[in-house]
Amino acid sequence: MDLNELHGLVSNFTHENNEIRNAAEEKYKLYSAEVRFVGLCQLLSLEINDDAKVMSLVLIRRLVASEFCSFWPNIDENTQQAILQMLIQLGSSDISLPVRTKLILVIGQIAHEFVDEETSVQKWRAVIDFLSFCAQSNDINFKCSALQLIEACADIFGADLYNYLPAVKRVFEEGLTHESTKVRVNAVKALVALLIDYDEDDQVLKQLQSLVPAIIDICVHVVKTDEDDDSALQCLADLAATIPKLLYPHITTLFNTCLEIARNTEVSECFRSSALESIVAFIESAPKTTKKHQALLPAVVSCCLAMMTELEDELEEWLTSTDEDDEDAEEVAMTGESSLDRIASALPGNVFLPHFQSVVVRLNADGDWRSKHAMLRSISTIGEGCRRQMEAKIDMYMKVICPFSKHPHPRVRYACCNAIGQMSTDFSPKIQKKSHATIVPAIITCLENLEVPKVASHAASALINFCEGCPQNIMSGYLPMIMKKLTGVLEISFQQLSNKQMKELVEQVVTAIASVAESAQELFKTYYSDLIRPLFFILEKSDNQESKELRGKTIECITFIGSAVGKEMFHADAIQIMNMLSTVFQTMSVEDTEYMYMISSWTRFCTILGTDFAPFLPIVMQPVMRAATYNVDVGVIDSEETSTSNEYSYTDIGNGNVVRLRTTGIEEKATACDMLVCYARHMKEHFIQYVGPVTEAMLKNLNFVFNDGVRTSSAEVMGALIDCVSIQGVQAQQNLASLFIPALKEAIMKENDIEVSGEFIGVLSGIIGSLKTEGLTQSYVSDFVELINHEMQNYIEFKVKYDASEDDEEDTASNDDLEMFSSYLAHISDFIHSLLKYTKGTVYSSCQSLFTISMSLIQSQKTYFERQWGICILIDFIEFVDVNIGEIFPTIFQCLRSLLIDEFAEVRQAAAYGIGVLSVRSHVSPMYIQEAIQSIPTLISVIEAKEARGTMLGITATENAISAVVKILQNENTPTIYNSDDVDARFSKWLPVFEDKMEAIFTYNYFYKLYTQKNQLFFGPNNTNLPKILSCALIAMTMENFEDSEGVVIKNQMLEIVKDMYQNSPPEYFQSIVESAKLNANQQAMLQKIFQ
Repeated sequence: MDLNELHGLVSNFTHENNEIRNAAEEKYKLYSAEVRFVGLCQLLSLEINDDAKVMSLVLIRRLVASEFCSFWPNIDENTQQAILQMLIQLGSSDISLPVRTKLILVIGQIAHEFVDEETSVQKWRAVIDFLSFCAQSNDINFKCSALQLIEACADIFGADLYNYLPAVKRVFEEGLTHESTKVRVNAVKALVALLIDYDEDDQVLKQLQSLVPAIIDICVHVVKTDEDDDSALQCLADLAATIPKLLYPHITTLFNTCLEIARNTEVSECFRSSALESIVAFIESAPKTTKKHQALLPAVVSCCLAMMTELEDELEEWLTSTDEDDEDAEEVAMTGESSLDRIASALPGNVFLPHFQSVVVRLNADGDWRSKHAMLRSISTIGEGCRRQMEAKIDMYMKVICPFSKHPHPRVRYACCNAIGQMSTDFSPKIQKKSHATIVPAIITCLENLEVPKVASHAASALINFCEGCPQNIMSGYLPMIMKKLTGVLEISFQQLSNKQMKELVEQVVTAIASVAESAQELFKTYYSDLIRPLFFILEKSDNQESKELRGKTIECITFIGSAVGKEMFHADAIQIMNMLSTVFQTMSVEDTEYMYMISSWTRFCTILGTDFAPFLPIVMQPVMRAATYNVDVGVIDSEETSTSNEYSYTDIGNGNVVRLRTTGIEEKATACDMLVCYARHMKEHFIQYVGPVTEAMLKNLNFVFNDGVRTSSAEVMGALIDCVSIQGVQAQQNLASLFIPALKEAIMKENDIEVSGEFIGVLSGIIGSLKTEGLTQSYVSDFVELINHEMQNYIEFKVKYDASEDDEEDTASNDDLEMFSSYLAHISDFIHSLLKYTKGTVYSSCQSLFTISMSLIQSQKTYFERQWGICILIDFIEFVDVNIGEIFPTIFQCLRSLLIDEFAEVRQAAAYGIGVLSVRSHVSPMYIQEAIQSIPTLISVIEAKEARGTMLGITATENAISAVVKILQNENTPTIYNSDDVDARFSKWLPVFEDKMEAIFTYNYFYKLYTQKNQLFFGPNNTNLPKILSCALIAMTMENFEDSEGVVIKNQMLEIVKDMYQNSPPEYFQSIVESAKLNANQQAMLQKIFQ
């Protein structure tokens, strides 16, 4: 390769002219990797400027990182040795600092490649001599080179590290105490890199742990001497996150030192952020140790809250800024908030919350608006991590938060809206049911104040979150007021679209209307005709580049409204809109701002119109398949080549390299797969022509490693395709299943992310349900049995290792980890349920190990969800296998009874449900009903416990306990061995039930039975329970989820009760019952409807 030509190409790589730069890059790619590598190395020996040398080294390193194993063997041995020798000689000579820095990275990268994969021996021995030469030099730059080389290649010594360890330790000791700050910082970076690389090697950690205090000391020194190099503190944070046990003996020093830096407003923000990060990283990785030293927590919380008060006082600037601008301008406040969030998530709520509450009250007492702002933000920030502790008192928290909707400072009102919105999501649906009367007026107060559109916009955002979890019966009471305010704000703000803040307000209001419609459902019909024309008008007037976001949200809003009001009312408008959009959609780029709104809206069109959507299917399938088969731009680059553009994401792969992934189009790819699920399920025979190409694409997408959502959505499409071809018969389903089942099985076996594995298992559960008994071949069943046995064993092994790593020093897993494990076990439980149900329990003998493992799970003391899902699996055994489980697991009934009073509501719910199943399946063994009856006293204590209904999960558990008692009493054998008088007398006090619809069916059936029998114990002394009975009957009649055939039966029974009570009571007496019942607005409306 001509070196002059190569020099020219390298020089043009940094040319300011794009065409020249691109031409150089394209010509460079024409040469093979080995030619490029050798040529670039030869360039380093020439008299060229430092910029060209630096670029050459960057390109060399990139080649080594990505293609070394493929090109190095193609270079002859003499040239190989000459290159290695040249690099060492260059590093040993007097060169500029930029060139030296890049050269050391190259040497480190090559040294890493020369560590033998099997023996771990370093085959490039000269690099060790070079490191020693640099370390012994008196020149600061050479000393730094030695340390930078260890940082760049922590495994440089290979298997010989133990022999070199004393000498390496001396190098670190000298570096950490050197008079030069530069050397000391490089020593910290090298030491931490080595420790992290050998984080599981106790011998290495033991030898070097005495150096840890020096790291903390250097962090203090750097803060006092440097202006903005926080790399030492970043290393401390990395150490805290990766090997917290090295910091255990120094926890007080660590916390106090870092807090002193974080609180110091005179030092650089990067120092403060990195100092606080060191504490947070330690808490996240060592929650147990933190719990033992929780006396340190108030100071940490105070620091976070103090940082959250560091807000700009430029109100006019804030009023016209975006959220992104605010975050950039107030990084310290955002650091404090995110740190508080992470701490609350890392520690058990009962540990963290008392310390938080003791500190946050001081902010409320402070009159400064910044303190109020910080208090509101902090309460909403910790909600997710402290949900269990805060949920029971959520109304109290909202009564603290919502009055700030009237605070004179707009930023406080904004923070109030933010808190309402965040907590409406974190505590849904309890917060909507308990605190609606407090929340809705607060939102409306901020929404209607258009003098500050930024706050009004955030109020609309809070309303969106509130509506997402709001039951229809609650929404109905506020619907007229909310819609009046929203339409009024929309009308005024739309006239001022040139104002950026008003434009954002219009966008939020449009989305809020969509959210209200989704909550109100058919009640929204009243507003349809008045709204649809203005929305059409917005759609037509926003057809420009600046209004793409508004146009997209308007399309989305219209489809949500259509979904609410139904096909009959929406049909004509839907056709008109689709005709309007179809041409644009067919040619729209995946990267277009409107694209995401467009494809999700077309999915709703399909759901609403059903087969009437078929004429539009050819129009949408082209862009959807274009997105679903989208290929991403990915490559390995030097870490210094990263940019802050949102267009790319970067993943550090070590040794100064990152994987650069162009993220544009990936989310759209996942959404397109979601659309295919909808089309396959709703278009039925009209979609069959697309089954072939969709099948091919989805099988390929199972290997799309860059995005979990793409893989899981593609798997879900497979289940939908099997449903789609069901009209062609079982054979057509089996043809697809024969492709999908092996592919999913293989994907599950090699998947590293158990969340994704869980989703795949969930898809297979659905496929079993689609194939049903007649479609399940022996081959499929064998695959399923093999897979689930493997996955259950895999879970146990993985969890044992995880627990062991936690038990090493910590016993508190992160909330994210717990949710991940719980979700995975839930999918396994659902899969076993489907398999047993549709094989009619015939696979029992092949799955015995599953049930044995499940018995061990229900006795788990470490994690509640293992008890929860272990119970569920064993209940499936009871429900579908005609074998007495008590003969196989004699202790199971005792375990179930003990779990009825478990600390966790999820476990109590599962155990109560299990007792109910025992009574239903008593024909398998008389032992079942006997054991169930023995559980009644415990069930009663659960139902009547003080906090039985304190949380939504507690309500569900309590309702399952009530249902279990009812199932026992309804068993034909129960009356001969149990007197129900005590339960009948208590029964009305246990009502109403409304959360678990399936179990409510049993409860209200018994309710109806007691009423029709005129059971005096149920009616109470002197019929004192009649007001409660009337109230419960009306509640059941207004339940949204009583819409299927079983629910309709219950509603009719309740109607019969109300009418009987009315017809058989004197008017004055019935009126007194109504007054004593203290009916809410919905119940009163239902009563009026009955007798109108």
